Amino acid sequence: MFLKEIVIYKKLKIYYILFLYYIILLKPNLMHLLHKCDTSKLQVYEVDEYIPYLEDKIIHYTSIIFNYSECEWDYFDKYSRSDSKNKFYQCGIFKENKLYCGMHMDNGYISEGEFHENGRLKKGKQTSPDDYISEGEFHEKGRLKKGKLTDPNGYIKEGEFHENGILINGKLTSPDDYIEEGEFHENGRLKKGKQTSPDDYISEGEFHENGNLKKGKLTQPNDYITEGEFNLVGKKHGYCYIRHPTKQSYDGYYLNGELFNHKHKKWKKQDDEILNTHFMKPIYFIKKIHKLAEKLGWILVREGNHKIYKREENTLQLSSTPRTGFYDYYDLRDKEIERILKD
Repeated sequence: MFLKEIVIYKKLKIYYILFLYYIILLKPNLMHLLHKCDTSKLQVYEVDEYIPYLEDKIIHYTSIIFNYSECEWDYFDKYSRSDSKNKFYQCGIFKENKLYCGMHMDNGYISEGEFHENGRLKKGKQTSPDDYISEGEFHEKGRLKKGKLTDPNGYIKEGEFHENGILINGKLTSPDDYIEEGEFHENGRLKKGKQTSPDDYISEGEFHENGNLKKGKLTQPNDYITEGEFNLVGKKHGYCYIRHPTKQSYDGYYLNGELFNHKHKKWKKQDDEILNTHFMKPIYFIKKIHKLAEKLGWILVREGNHKIYKREENTLQLSSTPRTGFYDYYDLRDKEIERILKD
């Protein structure tokens, strides 16, 4: 049965009954709004002259203004139709004619919860037309800030998000049960933290921008544990410790996945000494890095904000300030490894 007309009485108690009747029968999805308020303090402040009515199950207009917590809020519905499809719809509690708490539907987007003054969702749940579901706190521009994002492909992101929508700190679960937890690169790949694969490979530490482990610990399902450095394609590259509870350990320098010892086709005794003497642990002091470069045959040709070194046809740039000495150490080491593999 369609409600054709509601006569609005001027008595306060009747207004209150009508208000609750309207909420219960016509807007059951908004009952949670009343549960959040102490309705014993709810007082009708003004009811306008428009009579709420239904036509084809569509509410055209109704407005009730009431006083709560010393604020005047306006509760009403807005509706417009285009090509027989719902394009815009709002219902909830309004402040100064702006949606404060409730539901907003616009071009297939459904937002439920508390809203910023600019009309964007502030806290709650948003469902997009292509089935992306965002739940939590939102930036003023509308992107998820902190919470959970589920996409139609089964990826679940939980944690803190950048204004551009990228997960920056938290947890990523893929549909094939890869789990990544920690800090993320701007491209969305894990930067620092823990990665668990469905076949029980566990990687912990720092990661390259392509998602492969860069420096840290790799635990394999066959009980081998590798700690050290890895290149872009995931191979051991640098000094690594390899442990197994019952088998032999293989500690040493690895170049592109191969242990650099006398069996390596590029092995030379002096290069073995260089790597295991000077590049076992990172050097942080820039002056020591400069001295090591000169000891390895690099000649200073120019200095300013950076120091430029030459060795044969190769060029090496090192910082003059101590802040980036850690990175310069790896630049110098990589040049030595490049030389070893080339010779």
